[in-house]
Amino acid sequence: MRLTEKLLRIILFKRKLPLTLLTDVIVFYIQQSIFLNVKEVLKMRFRVCLPLFVVFLLVSATHGIAQKNVYKAIVDKDGIQRVNMVGGGYFFDPDHIIVKVNIPVELKAKKEAGITPHDIFINEPEAGIVFGESLDTDLKIIKFTPKKPGKYKFYCTKKLLFLKSHKDRGMEGVIEVIE
Repeated sequence: MRLTEKLLRIILFKRKLPLTLLTDVIVFYIQQSIFLNVKEVLKMRFRVCLPLFVVFLLVSATHGIAQKNVYKAIVDKDGIQRVNMVGGGYFFDPDHIIVKVNIPVELKAKKEAGITPHDIFINEPEAGIVFGESLDTDLKIIKFTPKKPGKYKFYCTKKLLFLKSHKDRGMEGVIEVIE
């Protein structure tokens, strides 16, 4: 092996390049298992990098799609439907709650740890669902009795100056009241 080829291999594999760690590991194993000249290694790095990058983009794109976390409340022995909810990072979990009409509901809500303020708000007086509570890391118990079947949206009303509101960023959900 010529001196320039040795130097190029040292530069190529010892210096950190702006590639993913996984790609670097794959290329390292390729280098260790078979001796290729520098051009072939660069081609191989491109062949390995491009598919991994495409997969990364697809996973990132689908991660941003809102996924519904549906929870159907069960009536406890005392006749109350109880739901636990966590809010934060521009989400509510669950973000789709199914409750029965004319049966009291206890919504136990809190926010995940962090400095960003969040709340939960819904104003549907005809359905008997009206509340607005600031969320904290301690549980808040919100009580209501749904009076009318239908789907009713709840959301976070917070908004930082010059930025999208938390609702616009996906911090919203639905309370579905069924017979």
